[in-house]
Amino acid sequence: RMLDVSQLQAMDPLRNGSRFDICESMRRVLISLEKKITDRDLDVDADIPEHPVWIWGEQEALERIFSNLCQNAGRYAESFLRVSVNEKKEQTEIHFENDTNRITEEEAEHLFERFFVPDNSEKQGSTGLGLTIARYLAEAMGASLEAELTGAAGSETGKKGSAAGVIRFTLRFSKGQISAISEKD
Repeated sequence: RMLDVSQLQAMDPLRNGSRFDICESMRRVLISLEKKITDRDLDVDADIPEHPVWIWGEQEALERIFSNLCQNAGRYAESFLRVSVNEKKEQTEIHFENDTNRITEEEAEHLFERFFVPDNSEKQGSTGLGLTIARYLAEAMGASLEAELTGAAGSETGKKGSAAGVIRFTLRFSKGQISAISEKD
């Protein structure tokens, strides 16, 4: 994984860019991770448009982002993973949501830091690089990747060891990165 990070820093995700459908890429990633997700007995809800949503970028890099976010849910989700693609006039957002009781609001602020692993997550097999890599690739393609935790363990709406909070990762592409926000054929 260390070599992975240095290789990513040296690459230009737009150099070999092309126009591709992010919906098809998302479906491909979900299918490739199906066994890992079903082994965790997660309820998966995918709200992905049937029509193409075209973007200009590096397809392999975007699929790596999707894969890292889905694998993160596979490690830390309690019962569900929701994935959705939301088209808006000026941007497209891709959301990855899952419930978790393994992270606090304070820890959520550090999720994209290199090697950060929440205190009670050491046994999940994480190196603390997946989300760092995902954000780096997103930003290299001109997108943003953010995380928001609601109802977290130890917060006002959640209690440590009890009901899970919900973490939502939002990957946002502005109209400038989207060659045609959608083509509904």
